[in-house]
This record gives sequence, C-alpha cells and structure tokens, in this order.
Amino acid sequence: MTTELSGPDSFNYQTVVDVFEPSIQSMLPTATHFGLTQESSYIYGAFADADGERYVMIRRMYWDFAPQFMPLLQTTQGSDAMLPDPACLEAYEGIIIQQEVDGAHIMTGLNPMAKNSFGLRRTLDTCVWDEGEIAHLEGTRVGHGMQWYTPDLTSSATYLSHLHTAEGTILGKKVTGMFGWDGVFLPSGINWNTADYYRHGLGNWFVVANKYRDGSVEVGQICWSRPENPSNWGFALLQRDGQVTLRTNRIKLEDFKVENDYPTHVRLNIEGEAFEWNVRPRGNMRFAELHGGPFRGADGTLCRTGDQDEIEFSFSWIDHFVDFEGDSVIL
Repeated sequence: MTTELSGPDSFNYQTVVDVFEPSIQSMLPTATHFGLTQESSYIYGAFADADGERYVMIRRMYWDFAPQFMPLLQTTQGSDAMLPDPACLEAYEGIIIQQEVDGAHIMTGLNPMAKNSFGLRRTLDTCVWDEGEIAHLEGTRVGHGMQWYTPDLTSSATYLSHLHTAEGTILGKKVTGMFGWDGVFLPSGINWNTADYYRHGLGNWFVVANKYRDGSVEVGQICWSRPENPSNWGFALLQRDGQVTLRTNRIKLEDFKVENDYPTHVRLNIEGEAFEWNVRPRGNMRFAELHGGPFRGADGTLCRTGDQDEIEFSFSWIDHFVDFEGDSVIL
C-alpha cells in the first residue's frame, strides 16, 4: 500500500512508545509533556470477588477545580452480562481539587452535598482509590510507567499510564484485581472526543493486565488503527515484572469476530508474535446499548496465543462501536 505523504512538520502519525520512571509531578494538572497540557485523566480497572462475580469501574477526571461526573460501575451480579449498578447514581459528583502533599498526588472531592465522598492518593509505588461506601481499593504499582507520543504540527498527543495490582471492597464485597491511572495530554482547545486519533484513527485499544499462576505480572497497552487509515497509527508496549517484552508501533490485525454487535475474538500479529483476545463469559458491557448509544464494549483477556491457561487473573476490555445505520465499525 502506498502511504500518502505529509508535510515536513508531520510524521504521518508514527508513534514513539516506551517505559519511563514515574514521578508525582508528571500527572499533576499543571504538568506539560512536549508542550501539551492534560486534557483528562482516567482511573479504571477490573475486579472479582470470591464468588467469581466481576466488577469493572472507570472514572474520568478533568483539570483542577472542574466539575466531575459520576464513575461508571458495571457488574455481572444477577445477570448474563455486565450491567451498570444503581450505586453509580449515588457516587460523588462535583469539584475535585488536586495537589501535591508530602510526596503524594492527592485528589479530594469538595461537594458537601454529595452522598458519597471521593479521594485518590498516589505515591510513586502505591495508589488508593476511594469512592466512599461504593468502593475502596488499594493498589501497588506494577513495573514502570508507560508512555506513547505522536508528534504532529497540529495534532500531537501523549499518554501516560500506570498499572497496579489491587485489593479492597466494592459494594461491600471483598475483591482483588488490577487498575490503572492514565493521563491524556493534547494541544490546548482539543479534547479526546474531538482528537483525530479518536475520530479517524483509533481501531481498538486494549489495556493488558495479566497476573500469571507463577506470580509474575505482565501489563501494557496495545492499540492499532482502522484498516482504512493509511497512517497505521498504533503502538504496543508490554512489560513483565518490570522487564520490557514488547515495544513497537506496528500491529497487524489478522482476525476479528463479532456476535450480535459485540466482539468475541481478536487475533493480532505483533513483531511475529501471535496474540489473542477472547471475551469473558458474561463479558458484554451493555451500558450504551441500554441507553441507545453505539458503543459495544466487552470484558475479556488479551495475551500471547497459548498463555491463556497460565493466567490467574486478567482484565482487558475492548471498545467497539456500531454506527447509526446498523453497520459494525471498529473505533
């Protein structure tokens, strides 16, 4: 395929990806990376209780003092899929302040009328995520920080990611799992939903978080662009117990299966290695479908082909969309 040439101030969305040594200052709302400012940060993860029920939760947070919306908590309890829990409606909404205190990045909710509190405390090695009576999770960082950067004159972007193993409680149940805290940095005036990557380039994006039976933990990020996108924007970064095992910006999609609009299986070839994602039983995330939106996410496992039986715990959800004409579209 012939790649369309761009001007001298663009690298055709070629992405640089690597690990880095985290710092407290790197995720503060005042931080800049390559001249880019923080558009938002995300804390998200997947957890399981002793009965095998799954919980996935995500909260998107904007700049300092901006009004914040409730997190989305979906569970498999009493259902054949992942459904939003009513507890979401009682979660914290309102202003959140961010500050550095005694070597920690602190986020605190300031709305005295909220039914539940919100707090987040991150040090270099730990992260505590508190949603009042809804959830309390304590995490330990796994490996290094992870980052990607796409240089461009008008559409540069960079992304920082920190993954943690965790335990705590959700809805009164003891849980174990993994969660991440990530930051998106974009040019002023652009948000993620209007950025070229989301609107025109992004194919699928997986967070990889696998805890193996031998005690080792592998975490990373894998993303690739839509087939019709000539830029081939994407990246893959994996580290196992802090050792980088994969680092590239070239990913080949070999197979993608969908059933009733929800993805069920993905096969990738990355630097000659075969990777597979498979949906988890009851893994379909039905939040957007129930509200009439095009999103069809699913909870599953992404790993090297043949490693599935060696995994003790994993999370990797996929973003898949159906357009308003009824055709499947990978975004």
